[in-house]
Amino acid sequence: MMDIADAHGVGLTMFLDWCEICLWGGAVTDVAREIDRRGHDVQLHAHLDFMPADFWRTPGIERQFGLDRVSPALAGALFDFLVEAHGAALGKAPVAFRGGGYRFNRAVLDAMMAHGVTIDSSVNVMRRTQPAKLPNLPQFRWSNGCIEVPVSCLAEFVTARPIDFNFSNGRLGTVERMMKWLDAFWREQGDEAIAVLVLHSWSLLRFDRESGWFVGPDEAAADRLDGFLAKAKQHCRISTIAEIATVTGRSWARATPTLSLDLLDCDRVAPDGELAVDTSPLGRLVRAVRRGMQR
Repeated sequence: MMDIADAHGVGLTMFLDWCEICLWGGAVTDVAREIDRRGHDVQLHAHLDFMPADFWRTPGIERQFGLDRVSPALAGALFDFLVEAHGAALGKAPVAFRGGGYRFNRAVLDAMMAHGVTIDSSVNVMRRTQPAKLPNLPQFRWSNGCIEVPVSCLAEFVTARPIDFNFSNGRLGTVERMMKWLDAFWREQGDEAIAVLVLHSWSLLRFDRESGWFVGPDEAAADRLDGFLAKAKQHCRISTIAEIATVTGRSWARATPTLSLDLLDCDRVAPDGELAVDTSPLGRLVRAVRRGMQR
């Protein structure tokens, strides 16, 4: 991925799971330093199920792997760990976080801000791992000051089903499809919306159905990423999340709507896994905000 991005003079943001230090030790630090050395952007990611047994023995910490269900104490302990690991490896502070499986909650967002991590990119409205049903907005601000740069979604594309801007989604299987998706996204969300493309560590690998493992490389996928970056940079600015964070005065953020963290306490996931419709005053307010954005 970095080779392809370097050929086009653009940067990538890598959300690195520092919890995996507990599995791979210094190899994770080596990866982080190589990404940083090559001029790309390392930010925070976390899957709590990789944390060692000693972490869970901390007084006041409950054993909970889902970041959409963590307590303030657990969220605080996690960000103590993440920020310390990041700083020790790279000598700089992180500015952004994405939860494993796009999971987050109020405690996570508050712990981020307490640790100086001011941008979240965990919202993905088409995923059932979300703590609440949220409107499909471009970047916005949470009421605690945290800026949310969501994974970009469209209500429908090619078919009537919603789709996020995920490189590995079959409906985005050509450069032309990816560019059409971008055009539709900006028509829906406005020219100032930040389009967030997701790639995974295996996105340029070939999946072997017999073994159940990703093997590689997938040359067709690599060619598609190369072609997409060549095309996209002619029509838009491609930035890392660290570059976005340094825009003077964060002028792009000042005009964004603010959503209350209270929304995360009322619009719960139903037992069947479908997101429940929030009929509370807060729910009505957020739908009014969404309608205003569409106008």
